[in-house]
Amino acid sequence: MVNEPLIIIVENQINDGKFIGRIFKEIAPEISELLVLGAIRIDSIGGIGQMPHLIQDLLSKNSSRYRLIAIADSDKKSASSQESSSAQDLRSLCESENISCWILAKRAAENYLPAILLKQFKPYNQMHLTKVEVWEKLSDEQKDFYDMKNGLPENRDDAKYPLFQDISDANYTILEHGFHKSKLHQCWELLEDEGIEQELRDRSCGDLEYGISMIRNEI
Repeated sequence: MVNEPLIIIVENQINDGKFIGRIFKEIAPEISELLVLGAIRIDSIGGIGQMPHLIQDLLSKNSSRYRLIAIADSDKKSASSQESSSAQDLRSLCESENISCWILAKRAAENYLPAILLKQFKPYNQMHLTKVEVWEKLSDEQKDFYDMKNGLPENRDDAKYPLFQDISDANYTILEHGFHKSKLHQCWELLEDEGIEQELRDRSCGDLEYGISMIRNEI
């Protein structure tokens, strides 16, 4: 088992893999080195709903337990709301199989993006800058649970999304469409800056350290 790589299972290897790689680089460089050396492998099958199938498939192929960690978005709409049913199912499976499972405290991996990286994101145009300026005015909880990829519902429904009811109509309209869904993951590869590590730590409120501690324990 020790000779096998630690397998980190994520929803999407491109999007979430870049997120994991960047937080290793900034907060846990010794783990980043293990990733480069192949002692850690990031794997995915496409979506949180498929993660339990991948885990069960890996377990069925090996009589001895793999070293596995599952990492997934919570898809929560506020700090007090429940994790998605898919996240709950994944957690239950991992608990039953004694597998480490990190369900992100924020809505999704993109909600951990530092403003430094978001401002550097291309296309670097005025509309993007305007959206970043409005995003920066959100409260910490609103930033944590704003759907960075898809934005807010086009038809405003404050009863369904009470966390955003204090936003002006003008700002709501700006945040309706999110930050370029298909390219947002590119932010994690931008800019080397000494301030990124601290902003990551500040934005995560301990959740990144929690996840990294879990991974260190598994290593």
